[in-house]
Parts: sequence; structure tokens; C-alpha cells
Amino acid sequence: MQAANPHASDLRPKAVFSVLVAGHRAARLQHNWFAGESITGSRQTHLQDSLQQVLTALRNSAARACKQAEGVLQATDDPEYRLLTGSADGTDALARELATPCGFRLQVVSADEPTPTSVTHADHWLSLGMTPRESERELDQDAYSVRDTLAASFADVLIAVWDDQESAQIRSGTARLIRTALLQRKPVVLLYLSSSKDQPQLYLSDLPQLTDARLQELETLGHRSELLHDCFQPCDDDAVLAATFSQWLQLLLTPFAPAQHVDNPEARFRRRIRAQRSLLGYSRQWLSYSVGKGPRPLAVSEWLRGVLLWFGLMLNPRHPTPAWQLFELLEEQEPRSSRHESILHHLHLLCSALLRLDAKALLAALRPDPAMPSQLTAAGYLPVDETSLNASFQRADRIARLYARRRRDHSWAIFVAAALAVFCAVAGSLALWPASLTGFWLFWGICEFILLRYIIGHVLQSRYRDWHGHWMRYRFIAEQLRYLQIGYPLLVLPQAFQRPSWTVHTGDDEARCELVSAELWLLQRLLIAAGPPRPVAESSNDNIRHYSLTEHNALALRYFHAALEEHRDYFAHSYQRLHQDHELLHRLAMLLFSTTFVAVTVHFFVNINWILLFTAFLPAWGAAIHGILTQNELVRMSAMAGSVWQQLETLHAACSLHARTMHAHSKDYSRWEQTHDLRQLVQKLTQILSNENQHWRTLLQHKDPELPG
Repeated sequence: MQAANPHASDLRPKAVFSVLVAGHRAARLQHNWFAGESITGSRQTHLQDSLQQVLTALRNSAARACKQAEGVLQATDDPEYRLLTGSADGTDALARELATPCGFRLQVVSADEPTPTSVTHADHWLSLGMTPRESERELDQDAYSVRDTLAASFADVLIAVWDDQESAQIRSGTARLIRTALLQRKPVVLLYLSSSKDQPQLYLSDLPQLTDARLQELETLGHRSELLHDCFQPCDDDAVLAATFSQWLQLLLTPFAPAQHVDNPEARFRRRIRAQRSLLGYSRQWLSYSVGKGPRPLAVSEWLRGVLLWFGLMLNPRHPTPAWQLFELLEEQEPRSSRHESILHHLHLLCSALLRLDAKALLAALRPDPAMPSQLTAAGYLPVDETSLNASFQRADRIARLYARRRRDHSWAIFVAAALAVFCAVAGSLALWPASLTGFWLFWGICEFILLRYIIGHVLQSRYRDWHGHWMRYRFIAEQLRYLQIGYPLLVLPQAFQRPSWTVHTGDDEARCELVSAELWLLQRLLIAAGPPRPVAESSNDNIRHYSLTEHNALALRYFHAALEEHRDYFAHSYQRLHQDHELLHRLAMLLFSTTFVAVTVHFFVNINWILLFTAFLPAWGAAIHGILTQNELVRMSAMAGSVWQQLETLHAACSLHARTMHAHSKDYSRWEQTHDLRQLVQKLTQILSNENQHWRTLLQHKDPELPG
């Protein structure tokens, strides 16, 4: 195993394992199962024993998985085990009783408001604050389904108590929750209550069955109970139970484990690449070795194979596996800009400012890098604790900005160097000064060689170090955490936090579960580690254990408007800036090609050697500008920013109409109805932003650095 990095990324989530326990309420259990027992109280005792056995086995497997993740996840020496359940009687009450004896910290997610005495028995109590309609005494099933879906997002494994009285069309909240968990590829333990047996039957979800096709079937036709049954297999052996739980927890908590092994193929490949030296460096190694001041370098044949390997990387870059990407995300230290990168960045800014004739930008390019502006957070408006999420967002955002800057600056430098290489070639053929001086006849040829070496070296370096891929990954993580922070106080979760992070790979007549997205796994682990929203300790002196969604509607509305206005202004500014850059570069390219046309026309009538500078060098500059436009997708990025800006403008206008409606009919709105409407508005905002982020990823994911034409 590779040694853990003591300065690893702050993006490492805490070692937290969370299990959700749900099932039928006491009335249904009494009517469908307890009523048929032969000995009074025996079935209830058996159900309690089975649930305790499953919880204990899961905790033991989680402890072993956390031990394997030591040094990679945070606090693996003292992992936290959480049990999520509801506030109802029946299964929820049984789970609440077993939480502490089984070594779990109890967290309750209730649809309605709790009583003050019940809150004291839980480590954390989250209530949605739902209220039934005036015509009904209690909440309907849809309300509990909302609660269950939200609770499932904070859990790793679902334990469900389900009886055999379900109709062909699923109707109970337990069946709906099982379907939701399967669609998210969350492992499910089923304690199945057969009316003819006194012991609950243990079933485990068959994860290799959850292929994309099966999930599609569950999503479209999963309202039938037999489809849910088909996803489970019986388990009567304790050894099989422990082995299955161990496989589950390795998939959930340590999917990066293959990348930790020293003999991992990707690790060997990267060690070989790091050992490769340039011709000058290889010669220096042999010189040091010959005087006894260094180790023996690679053999010449091995070094030549490394050269071929480098060129193979240029022609066909290797993309890391999701397990290796995840290991890098967790272990990578925050990169810093080198002196060369800082000079290149300021040179890029300086040239851009001169091109725009922008005095303010010119002065900004001459100053040191400014500090990053502070980001809008919910903590400034709402008494909710977002410390861990905000720290992860800040970290991902800083790294994404750095890799984006590297990508833009080096892309710009490569195309500029290509245009200058053409100039050197023309200048050499014309023997321009200083090539006309004695002894300097190779000056322009050497300059062209250096520029070409610079281009090839930077393309190889950016491809090997995967700056583009790192930028895409960290920017996706930062943006999704940004959207999560907007909706976290109202439990509006972006889709990225509910999509499966692993898939089923079918090949060689064997199905195996594999990590499919390092970013999704990391985002979902950060959410599970953060847990359901908690109030800030200083803001709730009475009870810091309880958080209700409906307590802070006015503050949440202010925060939503601030977030909406911030993103609207950002996309408006982004659209204007990108549109101006595109127009400016497009006009400059047209000017260069027009000048070239005039020079070529003049050359038909006047024989002037230096006019070749116009006929060759200016088209090269035009091609460089076209390459910059194409590489950065300025046209499409500008159009996307403009489209999102218009959607946010429309949403802002709709919010203004909604505010007037609520003011006119404030007496008719309950606290939950206000919260519900606000959640819908926040969901619309995050949907607009998430769609833009998805389009952005689709557009730029294949824009790896290329050699200029």
C-alpha cells in the first residue's frame, strides 16, 4: 500500500457510515404480522433480534472498511456511525431503541414537528414542519415519501421492514423507499415479514443485477411489487451476510483501494513516466554518474523506450480510471503557481489588455494576483451550520481556478508560439537582422527550434499532468457544492447528489460493480459526512439538536434572492465579457486576413522580399486567433451564458410576482406552504444552474490540448 499523504486534500470527507432504517408503522405491523403469532410477543422479539443482528454486522463491516481507508478519509481512527430513522411508531420506534446499543448515533428525520421530550433522545432531529390539510387529520403518503427520499440521500445503506401484504401495485411508503434506494444503487437489507412465519426473512439486494437496463425498468415500470422482489436474494448464512456487507462497504467507503497498491498498473506507469528525463537531463545524469555523484541512470534502450512512450502519450493520451482519479482527488496537495506560470499569466493579461486598449485591465495585469472575492454563503443569512461544505467548496474552487488559469495561459502561449515560429521561418529565409551579421546566420533557425520545442513540451506536459481533466473535475465539484449550499438549508439537493456513483460492468460472463464517477462519489460522501442541516450553536441556545425547515422562511427568502441576484449578475457579466472577446478576436482575425490579401495582391506587381512577412506571418496570426477561439469555445460559451442569464431574469421576475401574491394572501399561507413554495423556487434555480453546468461539461470535456495546425 502507498503511504498516506500527511498534507492531503481538505476535500477528504470524514469517515462516516450512515444507515437508514424504515418500515411499516405499528398499526400495519399489528394487523398484518403480530396478529398471527402463536406465542404472544415472539414475533416482535424476533424482529428486534434480526434488526439488531443486521445493525451490528453492518457496523463491524464499516469499522473494517474505515480501517482500510486509514490516512485517506478523515478521522478513520474514530469513525462516526449514524442511524437515520423517522419519528413514527412501529419500525421507527424499534430503530430508535436499538441505535445506542448497536453503537450508532441517532438522527431522526420527521415530516412533522416533534415534541420537546422526544428531541432529547436523539443526537440530531430534523423536522420538515409539514402540516396536514384542513380536511385531513394526518399527513398523506406523499408527504412521508418526500421525507424518505431526503433521508435516503444522507444514508449509505437502507434497512427496510416490509411485509407480504403489499398489493401488486406498490402503495406503501416502505415499498416506495425501497424503489428509491434501488434507483440510486444504494444497498438494501430487507427484513421480509411473511404471515406464515414467525421469523423475519433476510433478503439482500443483488447489486450486480442493478444494471442500467434494470434501473430503466424500475424507473418506468417499478410501480409493481414483483419487480422489487426480483432485485433481492435470500440470505440465511451469517458468513455470507458478513462477506456481502464487506463487499458493500468496500464499494461505498473505499472504492479508491485499487489505486493504493504499489503494483497497480497505473501507479507503475506513472512511476516510469516520472523516471523519464529529457535528452539534456539524461546526459546530465550520466555525467553525474561518471564522476560518482549520482545513481546509475536508465539504460539507453530503456530511455529510448521512454521517449517512444512520451510520444505515444502525445498521440493517444491515457485517461486515468475513476479509482485513480478519486485517489488523486483525496491525496493531492493544493497546487501553487510557479514563477514561470505567474509570469506567463501576467503576460497573457497584459497582451489582452493592450488588445482591448483597456487601461484598467493593463494596470491590473502589472499588479500581483488579487485576493479571491468572498463567496455568498447561507451562514450570512441563516442560522445553519455549513462549515464543512463551505470549506470543501472553497478548496475545490481555488484549485479549479488555478487549473483553469494554467489551461488558458498555456493554450494562449502555444498558439502565440506557433505564430512566432512561422515568423522565425520567414525571417530566416529572408536573412533578416541579426541573421545578416557574420556568425548569426542560424539565429532564426535556432529561435524556431526553441519555439517548436516549447510547443511540443507544453502540449506533452499538459496532457500528461491532465490539467484539463483536473480543471473539469474540480470545477464540477465546486459548482455542485455551490448549488448544494444554496438549497441545503431547505433540503433542495441537486441531482448530482442522488445519481449512482458506481455502475455494473458486464464482461467475460461476469458482472462486477465498479466506480463510474470519482466526482459523484466524493460529492455524496461530503454530503453524508455533513449530515442533515444543523443550527449554528450560538444561534439556538434552547436546543441545538433540533432543526426545522419552516422556522426561518423570511431569512431563507432573503438568502434565495441574494443568491439569485448574484448568479444573474455573474452570468450577465460573463456573457458581455465573452461576447466582447469573441467580437474583438474575430475582427482582428478579419483584419489580418484582409491585410494578407492586400499584401499578396501588391506582390503580383511589386517584387519585395520582406512582403513575405505579410503573406505568411499574418495568416499564421489569424490561424492562432482562430485556434484560441476554437479551443476556448468562446462563441458557444457566450451563448450559454446569455441563455442562463435570460432564464435567471425570468425567474427573478417570477419571484417578484410570487412575492406580491404571498403579500396579498398571507393569511391563507401556512408556514409549510411558504416553505414548500420557496423550495420549489430554489429547486428551479439549482435546476437552471445544474443544466448549464452539465452543458458546459459536455461541451468542453473533449477539449484536450492539441498541437496547433
